[in-house]
Amino acid sequence: MKRPVGLFVSSISAVLIIFLCAPVSADDRQEIAPLLFATQEFPPYAYTEHGRPAGTVVKAVLAACAEAGFPCSVAVYPWGRAQSKVRNGQADGLFPVVRTRSRDRWLRFSVPVSTVEYGFFVHENDPVQLVSAADMAGYRVSVYGPSNTSQTLEALNRNRMFTIDRQPASLTGFLKLEKGRVDAVFSNKAVGETLISLHNLRGLRYAGTAATTYYYVGFSRKTIRDPVLKRFNEALRSLPAHYGLPVPDPLRQDGDDAQPASAGAEEQAGNAAGE
Repeated sequence: MKRPVGLFVSSISAVLIIFLCAPVSADDRQEIAPLLFATQEFPPYAYTEHGRPAGTVVKAVLAACAEAGFPCSVAVYPWGRAQSKVRNGQADGLFPVVRTRSRDRWLRFSVPVSTVEYGFFVHENDPVQLVSAADMAGYRVSVYGPSNTSQTLEALNRNRMFTIDRQPASLTGFLKLEKGRVDAVFSNKAVGETLISLHNLRGLRYAGTAATTYYYVGFSRKTIRDPVLKRFNEALRSLPAHYGLPVPDPLRQDGDDAQPASAGAEEQAGNAAGE
């Protein structure tokens, strides 16, 4: 994977927008105004590459827009600004997000756009094979937080089996693990593998998954109505397998009818999407 441009720049002074020129009829143009989706630098799901938004969820969102016949654009902002724009109705959608009860008050949700695995990274010479969080007993575990990831780790550590080393950036924990200053990192698997590849970190491996969830596209309750959300969800479901969307579970409700998870530290602190 090519290194995203400006991946770890702490402040983003310019908004980067890519417009999708989807073929739409005159009736569609009258019915649906152009939709603006807000995201952040969050590889591999969303990031800036050669001055344009890219990433797995960016591709899926734009493909769904094309399939639905919607004129759409994606803009990369600092995460706090992205959320503010959608809350205020200045943007129509936000991704990728974990669904919670608190977010349910101001967002409507698509069907899942990505399955998320949370698990432990360790040194390659560490023989541990994760069966449960108890296998980490006695470890010093680094985690990005406050975030949905750190909240998940804290729930797994209710019996205080291991020590939690909370860091303000995901990369910090992986750098400490490479240098032997912590025993493990708890991370979104795809994010961890991306960081290891981008920064050429050596001697690290994924020991196993401890929890799973989904990422969604959240739509502004101020700007998006039922017909638009329904068409977008139908378009997402119709995308080919190479977009990597989760396989629908016939026993589980998706989208706006699904039951949200409880609110957590991630949105209370206004931090990363679901990291």
